[in-house]
Amino acid sequence: MAAVEAGRASEALLQERRERIRDRRRRRFRDSWYLIRSNPLTMTGFLIVVILIAVAIFAPLVAPYNPNVFDLNHIQQGPTWGHLFGTDQEGRDVFSRVLYGARISLRIASIAVVCIAGIGLPLGLIAGTFGGWVDGLIMRLADVFLAFPTLVLALAIAATLGGGIQNVIIALAVAGWAWYARLLRGVVLTIRHEAYIEAAQVSGASWSRIIRRNILPNSFAPMLVQMSQDMGYAILLTASLGFLGIGVQIPTPEWGTMISDGYDVFMNAWWVATFPGLAIMSAVLGFNLLGDGLRDILDPRSRR
Repeated sequence: MAAVEAGRASEALLQERRERIRDRRRRRFRDSWYLIRSNPLTMTGFLIVVILIAVAIFAPLVAPYNPNVFDLNHIQQGPTWGHLFGTDQEGRDVFSRVLYGARISLRIASIAVVCIAGIGLPLGLIAGTFGGWVDGLIMRLADVFLAFPTLVLALAIAATLGGGIQNVIIALAVAGWAWYARLLRGVVLTIRHEAYIEAAQVSGASWSRIIRRNILPNSFAPMLVQMSQDMGYAILLTASLGFLGIGVQIPTPEWGTMISDGYDVFMNAWWVATFPGLAIMSAVLGFNLLGDGLRDILDPRSRR
């Protein structure tokens, strides 16, 4: 009987602890949402990103035309109710191509940023945690990649591999991992000298447990902010490669290739290049504003 009562008491305590954790998460979510709503620039970035994601998901339902179908009866037609953003040199609807371009750009940017983080974060964590010759080797390798501008290095890699979505992602991942490694290394070097890390070491906790329970949770905020801001940068790099002809290849509706197509006819058909350019500007602005807002939310010391 006593064992049954003890089991019930333990279950009640466990349930109470779970409820406290859920309440704490709800309060954190409400506080974060309040900070987003209270800052007009952060809210603007949040809305832009939400709209961009929604457009990317529902492009087949929203787009009035197939983005790759030629219409020789409406070549270089200006914006009208039938074609909101006009048509290009082959009579394709620019509005539909811009909508589908959001899918391509977000897909490449999100996968590239995840790959960059997947390469750079473990290396930065290893370098900052263990130090010594391991730290020196990883950081010297990172210095080699950081010696080249990201766009130039991505250009060289993409030109070597050839065009295509997969090769663009590889080029962005290889060109961008070093900054993440160096950033996380700096964060880890700061954290590892905190009193609670030393207390965990004295108590006999293994390094794997310290990394999992102490270092990684405290490194999450700066990494999330960096990744959100780099989404916009990845979209810009993807468009740059497409504009130069070594990124996503035609006829895939990608914003950079669309601007390249409209470059030669800009004086006669300004809309072919202008609307994809505005889409790139909006996406980069949205992710940058959202990243700044996340920094203020996750790092109270950065608030003004």
